[in-house]
Amino acid sequence: MSWEWSHTPEAYSNAYDQVHTLSRAELLTILREWAYDDREKRGTLRFKGSQVWTDKRGTKRVRGFRLPNGIRRLPTDVLADLVWQRAEEHRTCSNGGFNAYLCPDGCHTVPFDPVDVDDREEERTA
Repeated sequence: MSWEWSHTPEAYSNAYDQVHTLSRAELLTILREWAYDDREKRGTLRFKGSQVWTDKRGTKRVRGFRLPNGIRRLPTDVLADLVWQRAEEHRTCSNGGFNAYLCPDGCHTVPFDPVDVDDREEERTA
């Protein structure tokens, strides 16, 4: 279960700052999840066979997660703004309102509390 955002402007500013500390790879992953969700809602996900496949390098891929053209070339701060824009539209957070959901399923989150960049790096490596 999740909650809708209902926080102070300072909390939104903290979460926005947290999004801008995320790695480029994580931002692109979040945007892929939004792209998949958009296609699923429009009913444009059509597969023959398995949704999971392995590319030439042996990396497992899931069909439908392709980013719209040109997204990968954008600077990291613009990617962070796009992620924040989608999160703001979705306005969903964890129970208790501690973490803002950045993706449709809530597997990528940032806290509304201020957290040092050093603390965020420790969480990623743990």
